[in-house]
Amino acid sequence: MDEHRNCSCYTVCGTQPLIDKTHLHCMQDYLWEQNQAHILMVYKGKIQLCLPHRQPLIVDQKHLLLIPPRTSVHIDAQTQSHLLWFSLQEGIYMCPSFRLEELVPHVKENSHRSDLLRFNSGINCYLNGLLPFLNSELCCQQYLRIKLKELLFCLRGYYTKEELACLFSTVLNEDFMFRDRVYACIRNNLKVSELAQELGMCYTCLFNLFYQVFGTSPKEFIDTYKKEQLLHELKCGIKPLKILPFEYGFGSYSAFSRFCMTHLGAKPTEIRSNSFLLSKK
Repeated sequence: MDEHRNCSCYTVCGTQPLIDKTHLHCMQDYLWEQNQAHILMVYKGKIQLCLPHRQPLIVDQKHLLLIPPRTSVHIDAQTQSHLLWFSLQEGIYMCPSFRLEELVPHVKENSHRSDLLRFNSGINCYLNGLLPFLNSELCCQQYLRIKLKELLFCLRGYYTKEELACLFSTVLNEDFMFRDRVYACIRNNLKVSELAQELGMCYTCLFNLFYQVFGTSPKEFIDTYKKEQLLHELKCGIKPLKILPFEYGFGSYSAFSRFCMTHLGAKPTEIRSNSFLLSKK
């Protein structure tokens, strides 16, 4: 286990993992606050959930629901309860042929239905694979990212559009769907001009929306994304260094090297060879 903790992909103390668990004792109160939207699963026990502008909600075990972004959640455990939190900070990417906005027409016609989803056989199988790793404290962010994507695929595969529209109804707004489209596009568009073209926007509109939704500029957002992806690639990947500049939108190897020196604190060769101990900021 210790060798994994030295990996740059391992969740460090004080950071919020993409998938997290909470164990509550009977009658224990718990306050949860996050800026990002999350899927909450109650896989054991029973809780009372208090959300802003809603009546208190009783959630039994084997149910899931969506917690909107920038929401304070007060939880009162009715019995000993085990919860799972799935961060949606990187968007809701359920299927390459299915976009989140396709759920919008189904929201109004299903507004009378509950936004709670009961576990089915697909989710039960998914949890049977996930829980042993979480209980053993395997906190690799790359692994958790894969399991988060798997959950979203399971939701698309095992639930109807009507059920998903109820689940995601609170985030089916323009800001959240813009965030979702950015994360879907950025993997293949690592320059501001390319991203603007892919999203069908002029630079001014893109800049304004980025500040409204992400609180930063498109360039800073892309640089942060590149930093995270490159750090993983250099520390854990096997691709030759000479091809990375072109995969990540750099015009030359020297520009790629300067980016690594500025944002990662070392040359690509030093990071790859582990001869440089990267200090975590």
